[in-house]
Amino acid sequence: GYDPETVTTYEAGLKGSLLEHRLNFAAALFHSAYEDQQVTTQVAVGAGIASFVDNVGSSTMYGAEFEGSLVVSDNFRLTGALGYIHAEFDEFIRFYPAGAINPLTGLVVPAGGVTLNIADLVVFQNTPEWSGNIAATWSTDLGGGQLTFTPSASYRGAYSQFETPSPILDQESFWLYDASLIWTSDTGN
Repeated sequence: GYDPETVTTYEAGLKGSLLEHRLNFAAALFHSAYEDQQVTTQVAVGAGIASFVDNVGSSTMYGAEFEGSLVVSDNFRLTGALGYIHAEFDEFIRFYPAGAINPLTGLVVPAGGVTLNIADLVVFQNTPEWSGNIAATWSTDLGGGQLTFTPSASYRGAYSQFETPSPILDQESFWLYDASLIWTSDTGN
């Protein structure tokens, strides 16, 4: 069994518009502290893997987010967002049963097992430090309807698939590029 996890979160934000509502934005700063954090963990045991939910300890996260849009003209708009998060475990307690490898010493765990704080060896899974996107939307009347063109780009920083970093499995930072071209009939058909 495991205990409930608790999180204390503080957030401050600001939303607004400028330039006669042509520029709209939202920004936030946040800080979260977890206690009795629950994590599903996998531990190698002999030739197999044991998977279980554990209260691993505590962690701290803080960061900032910004998103905005700018109406450049009647038929051209820019949008974008940027996010930053710093997340780390302050304490990550894991039980290693007999036969597992002790990650601190590299030796086989003896009978009875051992409980270790491995906070310096683990990271938050699926949590890139930086992420963001930007898009431009252009539209014009064309042939009894409206033509809209939207190119966009999004970025996601490097991140680990699991709490234990693995160069074979972890995702490097990357950009995604996309574009859409949509024609909408004035008659709705």
